[in-house]
Amino acid sequence: MHVSLRRTAAAALAAALAVPALIAVAPTASAAPVTTITGLYGTTDPTYDGVYRQSLAILGLHAVGRSPRPEALQWLLDQQCANGGFSSFKSAGACPAFNPATFTGGTDSNATAMAAEALYAVGTPTAKAAAAKAAAYLKGVQLPDGSWEFNPGESGAGDPDSTGLALLALNAAGLTPTHAAAPYFASLQVGRTDFASHSPASDRGAVSTSFAPGSPNGLATVQTVPGLRGAAFSRIPDLSGAWQDGATSYASLPPATDAGVAGWASSYLAGAVASAGATAYAAADPTVAAWTVLSFAADRTSETAARAVAAALEAQAASTSPAANGQDALVSAAVGHTTAAGVFADRIAASLTRDTAAPSTTWTASSTTVLAGLTVTLTRRTLSDAFWPARRLGITIAWGDGTAQRVAAATTSVAHRYTSPGDHTVSIRVTDPSGNAAVRRVATITVRPDLVAPTARITVPSTSSSRSAWSRVLVSAGDVGSGISTVRVRISQQRKGSWVSWNGSRWVAGTSAFITATRVAPSRYVVATPTLTLGRLVVVARATDRAGLSSPQSVASVTLRS
Repeated sequence: MHVSLRRTAAAALAAALAVPALIAVAPTASAAPVTTITGLYGTTDPTYDGVYRQSLAILGLHAVGRSPRPEALQWLLDQQCANGGFSSFKSAGACPAFNPATFTGGTDSNATAMAAEALYAVGTPTAKAAAAKAAAYLKGVQLPDGSWEFNPGESGAGDPDSTGLALLALNAAGLTPTHAAAPYFASLQVGRTDFASHSPASDRGAVSTSFAPGSPNGLATVQTVPGLRGAAFSRIPDLSGAWQDGATSYASLPPATDAGVAGWASSYLAGAVASAGATAYAAADPTVAAWTVLSFAADRTSETAARAVAAALEAQAASTSPAANGQDALVSAAVGHTTAAGVFADRIAASLTRDTAAPSTTWTASSTTVLAGLTVTLTRRTLSDAFWPARRLGITIAWGDGTAQRVAAATTSVAHRYTSPGDHTVSIRVTDPSGNAAVRRVATITVRPDLVAPTARITVPSTSSSRSAWSRVLVSAGDVGSGISTVRVRISQQRKGSWVSWNGSRWVAGTSAFITATRVAPSRYVVATPTLTLGRLVVVARATDRAGLSSPQSVASVTLRS
């Protein structure tokens, strides 16, 4: 099956007639192959259908309970414009402005609608947020007559295809259109103004276009019904199951309501399938045939015809078009043909240009030789990936001493304290969301043992017997190796025959309470002393270095007399 979704043929028509372009159906084979784009389904030129086909592919996978690969989802997210809409395709940066000469650029309501549906189907918080923004954009650009134009703000005239797709997106978002769309569709419905006399009678109920009012347009008709009937392709399994077998026959003009317009259009489609036969109908235009099945499923009518057309589509030659396989997966899922739907999903998955390139990173170490107890700092120099932005990459540091540390992609500097002597090889593992990984060796850190204990000495006041002289305890501490880690002080007094010690907030029984001194200058540490009583005072200080070695105790023992 061949599905072209949109602008190539439409551009020529628009230029010739100076009217807004509608959906065009042309052979996919006419699109020239391009350099493969990572994360994109298919390898044909995405200029006119990139977002649309990507979205249909994702919806086709979702119809059988599968999720797109991370790079496929990211590609679609990256296509969103700042206003919430989507262009048919943007290569990088901001969405391009509309170019009437090439019929490219600008926000595309069709691409936006399908992207919103696909992102709702994915259902992650990021995807749903992007989908909600897209749906809100669509709601805001509906025209007063109830329609949507292909490029909002360009022509001022809507078309039934764009309107039908926009309704699908609003249905997925749970939004109500600002203006009812049924009257707009009714204004294009064949036989509305001459119900009894219109000939041939088989054309009645079809939807036409503004290019050829009064003439049935197959694609316009099939893209009218699902949206009016409240369907959303992001929840296509809801359309499966049995429904009435046979379209409603209208002996009089149906009302211009959602049900009336959609029901009459479905009756026209049922007649067209019956007249041509399911196989010939599917062969004549596979895209229209697929949407016909989805129309019947949404309108809950013509079950036998729907299943016959679906079977005819499934019997056609295998297609490499992601859009064709996506819409056919939706069709097969809608009629409960789960095996066939799975085949289409397999073709979709096979058409993806996967991300196979590992990310890259470089780091430097602040030192390659340290004493035990000291730290080494790694500084990031580069972090990159051919597809993913750096913020999406995962980083794990193996420090070589049996410990590992995950760090955020925004982190550019990480410190680690080594306590075990020996040679420790540091390596960085960087991964991307596609599952690619690379390991980079940073350095071998040689950690030498610290064999020299620190020193600590209490400064005894010259008037050591005075309580006021002990308002604070001063300690001098030093270390020639890894450096001082902490200085601990014990302040004890003998009161009423028993010893008590200060724990930093109150006096406690015994002499086991130590408190940590505050560093006030290089090699100088201090502890504030609580209120003391006359009598025996014993102060003990001990320093510990970063390697865990402790100094001998420094002891000051005095009797306070004043």
